[in-house]
Amino acid sequence: MKRILTLVLLLASFGAFAQFVNGGFTPVSTAVNEQQESAITSDGTGGYVMAWRDRRKGTGSADSSDIYVQRFDGNGNMLWATNGIPACTAPNVQQLPKVVLCKTSTNQPRIMVVWQDYRAKVGTTTYTKIFCQAFDLNGNPQYATNGVEVADCNGTNNIYPDAVPALNGSRVVFAYNRRYDPDAYGNYFVQAINPDNGTTLFTGNGTRLASGIDMFSRAILLSELEGTQHIQVAWAMLGASNTPGIFAQRINPSNGSKVWAANLAIQASGYGATSFELKGDIVAWSQEKVNSQTGTDIFAQKLNADGTAAWTTQGAAVYVGPGTQSAPKISRNAFGETFITWNNLYSQGNSQYELFVQKLDPFGNRLFGTDGQLLSSNTGNRLPNVLEQPDGGTISISMTGSNQNRLLVHRLSRDGRRLWGFNGREIGSAIGGYIWNGVLPLSLSGGGAVIGFNTSFGGDNVYAGKFNFCETPPAAPAVATQYVELGATATLTATGCNGTVNWYDTNHQQGVIVGTGPTFSFTANATATYYAECVLDQCASLTTGAGQARVIIRSVQSGAWDQPATWNCNCIPEALDQVVVMPGHSVTLPTSYTAHARELRQEGTLQNSANSELRLSY
Repeated sequence: MKRILTLVLLLASFGAFAQFVNGGFTPVSTAVNEQQESAITSDGTGGYVMAWRDRRKGTGSADSSDIYVQRFDGNGNMLWATNGIPACTAPNVQQLPKVVLCKTSTNQPRIMVVWQDYRAKVGTTTYTKIFCQAFDLNGNPQYATNGVEVADCNGTNNIYPDAVPALNGSRVVFAYNRRYDPDAYGNYFVQAINPDNGTTLFTGNGTRLASGIDMFSRAILLSELEGTQHIQVAWAMLGASNTPGIFAQRINPSNGSKVWAANLAIQASGYGATSFELKGDIVAWSQEKVNSQTGTDIFAQKLNADGTAAWTTQGAAVYVGPGTQSAPKISRNAFGETFITWNNLYSQGNSQYELFVQKLDPFGNRLFGTDGQLLSSNTGNRLPNVLEQPDGGTISISMTGSNQNRLLVHRLSRDGRRLWGFNGREIGSAIGGYIWNGVLPLSLSGGGAVIGFNTSFGGDNVYAGKFNFCETPPAAPAVATQYVELGATATLTATGCNGTVNWYDTNHQQGVIVGTGPTFSFTANATATYYAECVLDQCASLTTGAGQARVIIRSVQSGAWDQPATWNCNCIPEALDQVVVMPGHSVTLPTSYTAHARELRQEGTLQNSANSELRLSY
């Protein structure tokens, strides 16, 4: 039995982190067979909507997949029918849905789903089209059963449509690939949908952006530009009758006209067609190395309003170095800065992936050094996605584990500090199967965020996870210093926390959890420091309380104070140490030497030399 599940998680704002609420998953759909290819959007009321490809009615070549949709409130509770409601159950294959929040001409909210559709068939030949369906917030479909046709792809199959709201949600703009007779290759088009009735708004097939698209060039992305009514478009081409590369254009969604007189060539050589990203007016991509070197590097470009490149001609270098870089993701902040997170495959044979992030200033200059900031070196840490944060930082969520069956979350401050540890924090326990194609994060208007992802657990399934941001993290616990004999058991005690205490072996930003509870015990083989954080109502303290277990230092032989061999710790006593000169031992303070201790118990002999002294700090 296949399931779509939702999980409820909490993330703390400004550096705090929390675990699962109630510690588990809640099923969203228990329909048979696979659910996959999920998409997500806000519902405009603090909740969210997910759409997916669904195989519940069969897995054969005919009638093999439909499109379903479900709405959730801000706490992850389902608001529509159990197992979701159908957007389309027409014959043959429906796939690759996109879901968009929009509104009618009377300002009524609508959830629009746009998908690739193979219901049209002549003989044994299927013809790809683009269909859409809209729902009100109660889950009532607004158009004809199984949706309405909004584009004919004319025999092109590699469509991969993208869709975004435009003009404050009063229309939905989508991009698709259409064969343009007599050209045997595809052509990229953009078209707009009227949420009132599902009719198209641009003339004919829409606005043609580029022609001669190779059948494998299936990457075209749309992004709504803040502060303008325009839609930014970027696409990749592998060749055919055009020069391969990445290109861009802006569209006026009122009438479909091109804003720029000519398409902007962002990058025109050596491009891998599945590794580029568009966010507002920033494009990031992976690019083959020069001089026949193996691997790829990461570049980025800012697009000016007049259709020119804002940064260097070939783009700003995000990372140029060893390994194969891929899957760049972009987040922006209010300071005009751009975070770009990506994968670095540094060992081809062993699939050793690292996760890096770089920050660019408004002029394309690197701010995190030449190589960027290493976020995680976990094996198989792949396919990140990102969320902007109001403090100017970014959150990255990625797959990890040898089977790609775990999720890690990383929070980076604006100045580049890893606030959730060197390798981030794992979200829950390992998921059965492996995660497909990364994760889909979405910030919610009511606060917090949600992520969606596909997994092969029990077949193919779709999950979603709700995050809340902690408004008032608890204070860090207080931990008193303890004095203990060498080799004895030391127990540190944290006070001032009404929740759960986590103990770290180093500071809060870099440490790993070594214990949980108000006390932490260990064998004191040397003086050691541990750090305690407080987790209350799923929010963690921003800092930690540091506590030490200091070994009581005893002489093991006669000798000089400044010689480690004189003492049981094989160290030199410091200002916070309790020191004991044992019976029968004579310890000498060297000439012109200042010794330090918190307190001294003299059971043997302490001898001074010229200009020597012992300073006690108790």
